[in-house]
Amino acid sequence: MHGDLLCTDDKEYQQARVMLRSEAFAQDFLSKTIEDRRSIAASYRQRSGEATSLKAEGIMDVNNETVTKIMRQNNVLRLIHGHTHRPDFHDFKLDGKTAQRIVLSEWHESRGTALQTTGNEIISCSIELTA
Repeated sequence: MHGDLLCTDDKEYQQARVMLRSEAFAQDFLSKTIEDRRSIAASYRQRSGEATSLKAEGIMDVNNETVTKIMRQNNVLRLIHGHTHRPDFHDFKLDGKTAQRIVLSEWHESRGTALQTTGNEIISCSIELTA
């Protein structure tokens, strides 16, 4: 999953997410010219970065109760997600069983990260992107 739904302690972000994904917002946004849309998107990215820099680290990470709720709802012991920008393999107990949350790193123009499976092993691999 993307992972942003797991960051439930960041109430401001969750409210913005609902608004930005609403049908009314989408219709209004898509009615604008491509130049206006690019300008609006750049402004949102800048404001998001500024807001993020002012927030406490913990508020922008996953809420563990939300993680366990989602994993129970989907009857899984491994969850792979991005968005939180804190890549790692997190092992924990879920209802007495070994569970794992894998956080993928963010992608950039020239590099990214993928998971590779070999038998029962999952490893993180850096990928260099070329034009």
